[in-house]
Amino acid sequence: MSKQFVVYHTEKGEGSGGGLSNHIDRVPGKEHTYKNADPKLKHLNKNFSPPGYENLSIPQGIKKRIAEGYNGKRKIRSDAVKFLSHMFSGSNKQMMKIFSDEKTITHWLQQTYNFAKEEFGKENIIKISLHLDERTPHLHITSVPLTPDGRLSAREIMGDREKMKERQSKYAEMMKDLGLERGISNTGISRETAQDFSRRVQVADLEIEKLKVRKSDNSIDPVETLFKVTKALKLAKLDLLDPQREAKAKRDKGIGR
Repeated sequence: MSKQFVVYHTEKGEGSGGGLSNHIDRVPGKEHTYKNADPKLKHLNKNFSPPGYENLSIPQGIKKRIAEGYNGKRKIRSDAVKFLSHMFSGSNKQMMKIFSDEKTITHWLQQTYNFAKEEFGKENIIKISLHLDERTPHLHITSVPLTPDGRLSAREIMGDREKMKERQSKYAEMMKDLGLERGISNTGISRETAQDFSRRVQVADLEIEKLKVRKSDNSIDPVETLFKVTKALKLAKLDLLDPQREAKAKRDKGIGR
């Protein structure tokens, strides 16, 4: 059985957040920001935004949260990071299994929300949107990086790369009972939008299904499939460990002897 991975991506945002809002809210006339969405399934999307933010766009939500929670003495710079965009999902096969049962859907949503509020502050969350009009269900959560004492500091809230790795591992641990596990770290991808990330994951997911190599008895050939999938994912800009190098490292450590 193939492994099913957690998908979790966070992106810092400067400016008003209008572009992200167009994508998340499926704004008419801005379809170029959600090319992978099926318009016939748009009605399935859900908004779980907190009280007071239900009918606000992301720019409006950012302004509201900063107006109510910012205690800094200085005027906020125009190039300051004013919001964080978080996208949560998983491998297509397991996400479809999760979304086939109301109990597991609720559990996945609740665990993901619990994670976000613990990491970024319940009061800082301004938008929660579930998208079901693309190939794989995924949740967008948008937050404002305000510290407990009211400063705007994405650096303090997000931490360094090691902190991000810890955060990804923590979320993966919370998803274990739903059949999802930690994926590959250090992808080498930077300055990538949530839309780009979502599109890349979907492309890679489709390639995996397409490139599975079957034997004469119709079973999957794991070795040939591994090499084909690795090549496909590398083309999708995922920095995978080289299988031979990984195998050598295991032999050197005495694993499998």
